[in-house]
Amino acid sequence: MQLSTNKIGIVGMGQTGCSVLRWLLAQGQQPVLFDSRDQLPQAASELLALAPQSLTVYLGEFDSEALNSCDVLVVSPGISIATPAIAKAAEAGTQLIGDVELFCLFDERPRIAITGSNGKSTVTTLVADMLHAAGIKAAAIGNIGVPVLDEFGSDADVVVMELSSFQLETTYSLQATVACNLNVSADHLDRYDSFEHYAAAKARIYQQAKVAIWNRHDQRTKPHQFSGKSISFGLDLPEDQIAEEQWGVGLEGRHSSLLKGSTAVFNCADMAMLGGHNQLNALAALACVAELVDDLAPCANVLRTFTGLPHRCEPVYQQHGVTWVNDSKATNEGATLAALDGLNGSYRGKLILLAGGDGKGTDFCTLKQALNQQVDELICFGKDAVKLASKRHQARLVSDLEEAVRLAHDISCSGDLVLLSPACASLDQFPNYMVRGQRFAQLAKELAQEVSS
Repeated sequence: MQLSTNKIGIVGMGQTGCSVLRWLLAQGQQPVLFDSRDQLPQAASELLALAPQSLTVYLGEFDSEALNSCDVLVVSPGISIATPAIAKAAEAGTQLIGDVELFCLFDERPRIAITGSNGKSTVTTLVADMLHAAGIKAAAIGNIGVPVLDEFGSDADVVVMELSSFQLETTYSLQATVACNLNVSADHLDRYDSFEHYAAAKARIYQQAKVAIWNRHDQRTKPHQFSGKSISFGLDLPEDQIAEEQWGVGLEGRHSSLLKGSTAVFNCADMAMLGGHNQLNALAALACVAELVDDLAPCANVLRTFTGLPHRCEPVYQQHGVTWVNDSKATNEGATLAALDGLNGSYRGKLILLAGGDGKGTDFCTLKQALNQQVDELICFGKDAVKLASKRHQARLVSDLEEAVRLAHDISCSGDLVLLSPACASLDQFPNYMVRGQRFAQLAKELAQEVSS
C-alpha cells in the first residue's frame, strides 16, 4: 500500500485510533478522522492540537458518503465493519483495514501471533517472557493493551501479537512466523451473525503463516487447507508424534511432565500456575518459542515463577479458611469453564461462584452442566443474571456485585472457595473487567474487616 497515493480515514478515536493517528502523522500523512461521539475523547483532542496542520474531523453518526471519500479506512477493533455506513463505503470500493494490517504492511520483523477465546493474554505474556529468558528481545503488543503501531520501529527482535477476532477480520497480511489459536468458545455473539462466523474470524490467524499451533482438545482451532508446519498441543499424549513435534502431558517416572513428543521439558509440579488450563497455556507458549529457540531450558524455567496475570484466577484474600479468587477477566463461558476445571481439587469445602454481567448475546448453555455439577452455590448479578441463573436447578439472584460478595461472605465457611468468574462482560455495571476485579477484592477485604472489628 502506498500511503502517499491514498486518502486515509481513521474510524474511532479511542486508544487504537490515537495510535494510528500518531503513526500516520509521523509518516507525513493528513488523515480524516471519524468518531461516533459528539466530541473527541481528551487524548484525541490533545493529539490533534499537536498536529502540524488542521485535520478534517467528522463527529456523530457515521456518514457513508464522507467515509467513501476515503480510499482506505483504518477501522478501530471496537467498531464493527458491519456498521451500515461503513459496510456501504466498503461496497462502494473503500478498503477497510485495521491498525494490525497497517503494522504488518510496514514492519518486517518476525512475529508470533496468538488468538483464542481465553488465555491469549497469559500465553502472549509467557511467550514474551520466555523469549527474553532465551536472550531474544521481544515485545508483547496488540489486544494485550499496547497498540501495535506504538511498537513500530522499536529495538525488539520479535513481536508477540495478541489478536482478537475483531482485529483479525481487518487483517490480510499477517504472515506470522508462528500463529497459535488456543481455543474457540462462544463469545461476542452480539457482534457476529453466528458462532461459525466468530470461529472463522479466529481462523484467519493462520493465513500465510509458516507454523500453525493448535489445541487438540478443540478441533475448531485446527487449521484447514494449510500448507505450513502444523503442531498440536493437549493434556494427553499425542497419537501422532511425527518428528517429535507435538506437545502433551505425560508421566516421566512418577512425575507428570510437559512433553515435546516423548521428551520431558518441564515437571508440572514445579509450575507456579495451577490447573490444567494453565498447563495448556504453558504447552502453547513453549510450542511457540520452540520455533525460534534451540535451547528450551531457560524458557521452561520461566514457568517456575510465572504466577499468571491479574484478574485471572488470582487469589486476592484469605481469612477464616475462606479463599477469595478474582477471575474477573473471564468475560465468556469458556473462560469460566476453564477456571472451574482448573481450580477443581484446590479447596476442601464448597465452591461459591459469583457470575453475571453482560452476556453479549450468549445463552449460557455450555455452562449448564458445570454449574450443576461443579458449583455448590451460584450467585448471579447484573444484566443477564436471570438468564444465567436459569441454567442451574438452584441459584441466588442479587442486583449487583456488592450484594453478591456480601451474600457469599454470609454463606461461606472454612474450607470454601469464593470465585468471581462472571462469564460476562462488565460494561453493564463497570468501566472494564479490571475495575470489576478490583472492586471484588476490595469488598472481600472490607467485609472481613467488618467481622473482625
